[in-house]
Amino acid sequence: MPKPLWFGLLLGLSACPETETKELETQDAPEKAEPVTVPKELKFPEPDREQPLQVALFELAGTYARNMEPHGPLRTGRLDRGGQQDFQAILEPYRCYKILAVGSAGVRDLDLVLFDPLDAPIVQDTGTDAEPVLGTAEPICPSEAGSFRARVRMFDGQGAFLMQVARTEVNPMLGQ
Repeated sequence: MPKPLWFGLLLGLSACPETETKELETQDAPEKAEPVTVPKELKFPEPDREQPLQVALFELAGTYARNMEPHGPLRTGRLDRGGQQDFQAILEPYRCYKILAVGSAGVRDLDLVLFDPLDAPIVQDTGTDAEPVLGTAEPICPSEAGSFRARVRMFDGQGAFLMQVARTEVNPMLGQ
């Protein structure tokens, strides 16, 4: 039976795998312990260099989503000031997530809000820019699978946007 999230936290284990390179010691043979390197890499596909929004999203992922992979389709849309669009995402336990978005040249303030399966907002962007990222201040690591809703909102400006959910691999310290 998998351990609940709080179990790992009590033991001082992180809910999300680190995104920086670090060395881990093997515990089987302390006299022959060899370090294991966790690579710091970007798992997002190369963008079409002719598409400025794809390039911007790829660069944003390089900053905030290293060692993460895209989860679900790349979402696209176009909004006027005050407009919003919702997208569903099934989030799984034993993984952590970030949600990234970028707006085109006419977008001055693009916002993101994530709602839990009970439709309560759990995290939102508070910046005033066209590149919001959720999951940077505190990881989004659900304890149970569920259908979450990400809302993209055009607070100021108008134009096109791209949004992508990114996820870690399964955290071996917490589960399957």
